[in-house]
Amino acid sequence: MIFPTFRFAGRSLLRSPGFTLLAVITLGLGIGANTAMFSVLNSLLLKPLPYPESAELDRIDRATTQNPQGRLSPADFLDLQRERQGYGEVAGYSLGDTSLSQPGQPAEMVRAMRATTNLFATLRVQPQLGRDFIPREGLPGNDRVVIISERCWQNRFGGRADVIGRALRIDGEPHEIVGVLPAWLNDWRHFGPFDFFRPLAFDQQKAADRRSTNIRLIGRHSATLSRNEFAGFMANFGARLAADFPEVNAGSTWRVVPLNDSVVAALRAYRQQRGSAAPRAPFFLSRRGRAMSRSALYERVRSWGQRAKLDKRISPHQLRHTFATHLVRAGVGLVTIRDLLGHRCITSTQVYLHITAEDLRSAADQHPIGRLLKVVESFLPDVRLPLQYAPRRRSYG
Repeated sequence: MIFPTFRFAGRSLLRSPGFTLLAVITLGLGIGANTAMFSVLNSLLLKPLPYPESAELDRIDRATTQNPQGRLSPADFLDLQRERQGYGEVAGYSLGDTSLSQPGQPAEMVRAMRATTNLFATLRVQPQLGRDFIPREGLPGNDRVVIISERCWQNRFGGRADVIGRALRIDGEPHEIVGVLPAWLNDWRHFGPFDFFRPLAFDQQKAADRRSTNIRLIGRHSATLSRNEFAGFMANFGARLAADFPEVNAGSTWRVVPLNDSVVAALRAYRQQRGSAAPRAPFFLSRRGRAMSRSALYERVRSWGQRAKLDKRISPHQLRHTFATHLVRAGVGLVTIRDLLGHRCITSTQVYLHITAEDLRSAADQHPIGRLLKVVESFLPDVRLPLQYAPRRRSYG
């Protein structure tokens, strides 16, 4: 019974080549459009952080009412490093502006980072040129070295290989360039615009300081521990500090947050910093403190796509479409998606959502046309479908 069906379908295809071509083109365009949008979203939001074994990386927070961003003091950090066996590897860093001057040029303020000597080892990052920090450079007096980003290497030093060993004056002190980081390290979701990295050294006074909370933590939990185990260790460690030093740690909450979730935390911090925490206040603000216009938002998204080195022009509308599609693929109900998209009725949600590439491929494989195209191709390899379709006239007697 199946072969007569094939013959009938094959004859139908040959009698209506224009319709067949239109169906194939429609399927192809749909698959291509969905694949393009997914690649954009994957590059911007879904792509894992560019560090080896990034699923093991966490942000470690000590959150209090006065310090919701999770920073901690040098003394608390050093205590955690000494007791880290119940978690894994722990590294710290602090951010700030610093004065930079090069021979023959005026001094300027640049964004810089102070990092413990094990930060890049914790991230499993090796400099593409030169070397990483060594442990003794974490001691006061030995910390006058600097590692620069690949962007800084290209923009300030023209990508010259002899940059290693060159001297820079940072905060009025001579520093030696010892390494250049790989280009993929300046991930916009984490390190952002920082181009200069110096060792974070603690003298005796700083090592005993429990009140200055300016250190951020990155950890790599042991692969042999479950999430409940290392999260429980961190919570217990925080409870011990609160008991031992209640004047500074009472009411603090220690938590372990997967590093990719830091994107959400960054949005919350942005909202608080921009003063848009009121329920009806605009989320994205312009430099003048007003609601960002639609054209400005489109321009921001376009520039982010360029920074991510995408070869496609993207828009917020494409990201919104793709966001909704992935929710459908994950099995989220249309009522929930309607609320997330801000639609008033579910009919708008049903129209708005588009078919995914996997759905199109599945439909194409299941449809008789999709199956028979390969059969016709194998039996009639020389048949060429015309580009124009002229409907056949029918006579009605």
